[in-house]
Amino acid sequence: MGPRSCLLMLLLLLMMLSQDHNRLLAFFKMKPFWTCPQIRVKCLYREFPDCFSDWDCKIQEKCCILSCGMKCMGIDDNPCEEIPRVKPCAQSITRWYFNITKNRCLPIEFNKCSKSKNSFQTRQVCRRTCLEFGHGTAIKLFELEGEPFTVLI
Repeated sequence: MGPRSCLLMLLLLLMMLSQDHNRLLAFFKMKPFWTCPQIRVKCLYREFPDCFSDWDCKIQEKCCILSCGMKCMGIDDNPCEEIPRVKPCAQSITRWYFNITKNRCLPIEFNKCSKSKNSFQTRQVCRRTCLEFGHGTAIKLFELEGEPFTVLI
């Protein structure tokens, strides 16, 4: 083993001992080990994807199904806490966003020029997604045909 390979091994050992796993993963160009949230919602249509695989996202992110489309998400991302920014553009459509101060989903005039993870097709998709991320209020949880079912207010 030459001096160059010893130096490389020492560098890798120091990175592992420093508990900085993300830097080590970036060194090997691997993605962090976490899974995307599994949120089952009924969509009106499939949205155009922001990504097609994890490699389309930043090193700390994964390509996940969110709000009826594929979006890049980090381990600490919470789409319901993001403030939607609407840019002036033609052809506005009514979508739903989660208002963190009112703790509920509200309608918003959204357009194709605006980008936000806090933008949902329907009120039900907004409620279900944000409930999974710890927002909103579930008033009753029971089983319907063998699957858990939550009624939201």
